[in-house]
Amino acid sequence: MRISRTLWRAAMMAAVIAILAGAGRAGDSQGMIDVAKASEIALAQTGGGTVVEIDRDHEWGRIVYEIEIAGPDRHYEVEVDAHSGEVVRYREKRRGHSRRGWHHD
Repeated sequence: MRISRTLWRAAMMAAVIAILAGAGRAGDSQGMIDVAKASEIALAQTGGGTVVEIDRDHEWGRIVYEIEIAGPDRHYEVEVDAHSGEVVRYREKRRGHSRRGWHHD
């Protein structure tokens, strides 16, 4: 039985999110929001799209979730503070004619 490429990608993304959500729960005892909540905050900031990557990192002396979201004609990078849920950085790129196919707004 062949699985379509789109279905396979969706299944892989769901698995990645599930794994990261499990890793996010480890911080709950320290007052951190989990990956699912950080994704929800980022999607609300962008007005929707598809989460394509999530990383947890230390920046500016705090732990943040770096979330990349793809839309039909835009790509977003949102950083959410892992303790407060505050959006601390937001970048939007729109499809254009730059050398790499994207340019910053």
